Amino acid sequence: MNINELASITAWMKKTDLTELLYRKNGESVEIRTEDAPLVSNMPSSSLSPALSPAVGIYRAALPGKSQAELEGRKVQENELLGYIEMPGARKQVNSPCAGTVRVVCIEDGKAVEYGQPLFFIEA
Repeated sequence: MNINELASITAWMKKTDLTELLYRKNGESVEIRTEDAPLVSNMPSSSLSPALSPAVGIYRAALPGKSQAELEGRKVQENELLGYIEMPGARKQVNSPCAGTVRVVCIEDGKAVEYGQPLFFIEA
């Protein structure tokens, strides 16, 4: 995770009711905490939906050659193909969980992923 991704996630967290985020990948982890949430929050609930890895394998982009910056902000439809997880002898699709806008791209083409790992966050 690079500094731009951290800044983007932190800014997004401040707009939601999230106060803590723990991200682990390849033996490294990042924990982000914002100030304690008030007992009664006047902040909107998080409207981001994660697109999770359906399997352990290697992530392959649906649009090879596109940078993360080009994907962030892109409009997607529910169940739109975002990429694939390659496994020995098989390939599973990663689809958008909802219609909306890609706000955070958490993965790069060709990187190893775990089952259930967030790959994208879509704002409905």
